[in-house]
Amino acid sequence: MNKHHHYNTLIVLSFLICYSVTPSCCQSRYGQTLDKTFFKVLNSKKGLFYAGIDNPLRIILPDSIRSNGIHVISSNGLLIKDKDHYNLIPDRPGKVRLSVCLISPKDTLPLGYKYFTVKNIPQPRLKINNRVLPENGPVYKSELLNCDSLSIYIDDDIAGSEEWYRIKDFSVGYYYGGFYISHLNKSNQFNNKVRQMINIISPGKEIIIRTTVESKGNIKKELPIYRLSIY
Repeated sequence: MNKHHHYNTLIVLSFLICYSVTPSCCQSRYGQTLDKTFFKVLNSKKGLFYAGIDNPLRIILPDSIRSNGIHVISSNGLLIKDKDHYNLIPDRPGKVRLSVCLISPKDTLPLGYKYFTVKNIPQPRLKINNRVLPENGPVYKSELLNCDSLSIYIDDDIAGSEEWYRIKDFSVGYYYGGFYISHLNKSNQFNNKVRQMINIISPGKEIIIRTTVESKGNIKKELPIYRLSIY
């Protein structure tokens, strides 16, 4: 075998060796894929995270794993240790990789990792009595006339989200003959004035509901304008 052929053979073998070990080297950087029983997401029934808010998370190590503690790294957003759990605040929707390392007296060793889905918080929607209204959808006049109050709905999956916003006031309006007619109601309760206004609106017409809400910390803000077709 001449030197040139021997040199080419070494290059090919080197490439094959590097190609074969690269996946395992990449995987060992974070350890093995961890089972979902290691993680308990505390504010989501579906085990999801939501961007821009605190997502409490508990990490449960099996009794067979001994360590002086763990170190957890997030690939998306900020992870804060809070007593017996962590708070993850993702920056963006998509995915987040949580990598867990064991702290031993001599070293810090990668235990493993797991990917989770991160979603945006859904747009707040109106809820009348116990029904969530469709976005920009139709609603029966009789349903509005029999409504006691309005509330804000976020998502059933996010624990505690029903307490995020309280309606401080809302206005109901509609267009008639080129003019905008509206009434401001100083609570979330439907009063007779609101019902009278709704009652005179013809089927197929659109009503516009604007809400001002208070949140924790007494922060006041306007939510999106809701447009509902009356039937």
